[in-house]
Amino acid sequence: MHNIILDEEIKNLLPTLDSKTYMSLEESIVHYGCMFPLVTWQHILIDGYNRYAICIKHDIPFYTIEKDFDSRDDVLIWVISNQVSRRNLTPMQLSYYRGMHYNKEKKRVNNPNGNNQHKVVESQNETQPQTTGTAALLAKQYDVSRNTILRDKDAALAIDAIGEASKEAKGMVLSGEAKIDKKEPKRLSAAPDSEIRLIVDDILNGLYDKRNIFPDTPPVSPIGVTLASVQSIEAAIVKSFDLFDKHLLGIKRKTDKTRLKTQLGKCINALEELQKRV
Repeated sequence: MHNIILDEEIKNLLPTLDSKTYMSLEESIVHYGCMFPLVTWQHILIDGYNRYAICIKHDIPFYTIEKDFDSRDDVLIWVISNQVSRRNLTPMQLSYYRGMHYNKEKKRVNNPNGNNQHKVVESQNETQPQTTGTAALLAKQYDVSRNTILRDKDAALAIDAIGEASKEAKGMVLSGEAKIDKKEPKRLSAAPDSEIRLIVDDILNGLYDKRNIFPDTPPVSPIGVTLASVQSIEAAIVKSFDLFDKHLLGIKRKTDKTRLKTQLGKCINALEELQKRV
């Protein structure tokens, strides 16, 4: 029996799946079983809320991996970073998660300006060491500019303020259905509740400014989309093998090995079905 604790704050960090994607995930789990383990920390579910709900609904067995963190803030940062590493996020969601990561790091080290968590690096002039602040460190981690991280910080604060007034409006912004001017987040992050409520009303009524928080990006060519999709699938397969290999040595009981062979058989059948469709 799994003693899993659901956490509302962590659940709210995870993007809501649209109905089509959720149904597709549900059909896959019902047909093939839950092939990827749920992740917990001190029995708190930190990754796999949709899979958990589907497994409970259909009485489908699942497995868990318990991770070790020093604090709850470390857990929240891991959840955020884990979301950013996934490829099916909108530009607004990516900005939101990067901004949340910055804000959580800033809170964790208690540095209002994001500058006291630093490391010394060599400069061209060896007598003048340089410091790298939180924004610069995250910019390197996520392969964006430092200014992008600072804009993301404001975007996260603004979207959370909108979410306090209306979860529906927040969802519309994150999905891209309602778009905010790229100059707005810094002002909205410190706007009074009365102004936020007016903006929420406009978002819900489809009246809010449709300009994007990001500069327009050139369209991706069909070939580029195809190659990106192939790379995503390849990465998922490699990651699956890595996970299997990592935990295989820890399986000692004969009954567990038998159950694993059954699940691997289902995986092989699923891959064969996918191969026929390619």
